[in-house]
Amino acid sequence: MFDRPEEVVKAYCNAKGSALVVCPTHEEIRRVTTAIRASLIHDGKLGAETTLDRLEPLNWTEAQKRDVRNFEPGQVLVFHKGTKDAHKYEAFTVLSQEGESIRVRSSQGREVSFTKKQAKCFGVFAKRDIDVVPGDWLSIQSNLRDGPYRFTNGERVRVSHVNEQGGIVLEDKRTIPHNFKQFTHGYAVSAHKSQGKTVDEVTISGDRMSKELFYVAASRGRKKITVLTCDTDRLRESIGVSGQRMSALELLRKSARTVDRTRTAERPPTVAEHIGNLLQNLWENIPRLIFGQQFAPNREERPGRQRVPEREGMEMGR
Repeated sequence: MFDRPEEVVKAYCNAKGSALVVCPTHEEIRRVTTAIRASLIHDGKLGAETTLDRLEPLNWTEAQKRDVRNFEPGQVLVFHKGTKDAHKYEAFTVLSQEGESIRVRSSQGREVSFTKKQAKCFGVFAKRDIDVVPGDWLSIQSNLRDGPYRFTNGERVRVSHVNEQGGIVLEDKRTIPHNFKQFTHGYAVSAHKSQGKTVDEVTISGDRMSKELFYVAASRGRKKITVLTCDTDRLRESIGVSGQRMSALELLRKSARTVDRTRTAERPPTVAEHIGNLLQNLWENIPRLIFGQQFAPNREERPGRQRVPEREGMEMGR
């Protein structure tokens, strides 16, 4: 029986050079991350663990934050914009709800109350435990620009060790301060978070992904792309569908382009049009490159188009 997390572990651990796993859902990311770290610890590639606190974003809307009934004791507010009672980046733990306000406490023990007026200034988080070891990959989940500390949301960093103050010293000599807790393990990421990252080998694990996100994920690997899915037909169908929605103006523009193409169909293509055709052909042939020749686009060749050769290093697992 096909065990996808196990196959992802094999692909990750056998990668020659840097590696990254891209998944379509957070649940898939959690399963894959747990499996990879368990394998690395078992093989002695990761050392003794240190348990730290991290903050998991709840991604509340402003409307949710304005309704004080939504808050529960133990939740954490982190301010991304300063107010008279809170500094930028300061965190407060929710204590209780008091009428139209919530009572909170800072890490220094200072207690204050906030109302819906401050809803635009903070995010809401849940406190979670995270085990960190030397050699671990972490993914930063929020921007930090505070004195000597400079981190960017989505950045992948590697752990050197945890210092006596609880800060995480990285292999690049920077330190994640002990009071910055917006990070998670960085072995597997979403397609959105993978943008801007380039590795030697990328593994895509999932059964469904839009055409745009699949292209982003597949283009992360310099040397090799491995696709692991339990449902090849479903994945192939999903990446053939764009996740973008057209507005009325875009539909009008598309209609206008159709008219223009009709008017110019008989004239020879320009150099720019020829290059555009080549790029379009590459984009539409992604299913063929990944799944094989039987999934090549079923259409007549347009004048000036050239076939895109098979990409070396493609693998497909099912």
